[in-house]
Amino acid sequence: MLNRTSPGRRLPALKMVIATATIMIITTIAIPKYRTRQSHVRVTAAISTIRRIQVVQVQYRSQYGRYARSLGELVVANLIDDDLAQGTKQGYRFAVTACADGYVVEAKPVAQTDDSDQHLVVPVNCGPEYPGNRYVDPPPPDSKRGHRS
Repeated sequence: MLNRTSPGRRLPALKMVIATATIMIITTIAIPKYRTRQSHVRVTAAISTIRRIQVVQVQYRSQYGRYARSLGELVVANLIDDDLAQGTKQGYRFAVTACADGYVVEAKPVAQTDDSDQHLVVPVNCGPEYPGNRYVDPPPPDSKRGHRS
């Protein structure tokens, strides 16, 4: 005698396959968007931390007559939080280095998860000789543009 399954037993298996396929499709769409959003959040937090370091550098300069050459100097002056004192915060490793009459704040992703995690470099008063300083000399104004007759 042949063992045949009734049509009623095949229906739950079909529902399970459809549900699994639907979950896989939603996951395929949602995960890349989630990762992009998380990366955006990390970059935004890093920019906020860089701004905080810049404010603290102004405070340091008003007290000591020069900019701090490292995060360590900002720690000794008790101007930055303990979590930033270690150099790593919210997925980025921060560093402050001296240059000319200013400083450079650098933020590198701790683990580069995708292309949207950016390496951020902010030079302040470093002069045109600093290789990362792209905005020292603005382009000359175009005589044809902006000229009113």
